[in-house]
Amino acid sequence: MKSNLAVLSSDNKTIQFIKNNNLEDLCNLYANSSRNIEDAKSFSENNGFEKYFGSYEDLVEDSNIEYIINFLPTGIKFEYTYLALKKNRKIISNYPIISNVNELKGYQELKDLGLMSNLFLVNDQ
Repeated sequence: MKSNLAVLSSDNKTIQFIKNNNLEDLCNLYANSSRNIEDAKSFSENNGFEKYFGSYEDLVEDSNIEYIINFLPTGIKFEYTYLALKKNRKIISNYPIISNVNELKGYQELKDLGLMSNLFLVNDQ
């Protein structure tokens, strides 16, 4: 059975990463999100995702998701990485994920909880 894959950043960079790594062969393209629900809907229809969300938080809350690709901008990336790891989702993210000292404290918290093994850092180039 294939794992359900979701993406936080509904953009061409993310879909290209999925295609370049044949992730659609390994995972169900389950859900995507955008802060604009119409953008999320369009991305979903154009790229074969089953569901779409108009907020990143709603996507993270979906318990059917096992893997999330998070290529959001650095300034907001850690917030959603943190939320998803706390929900025991596996995160595929590009560098950098931390942009300030508060995020570094959150990183340490996740490390202390043993959740960092669910974070996969990739070079998306």
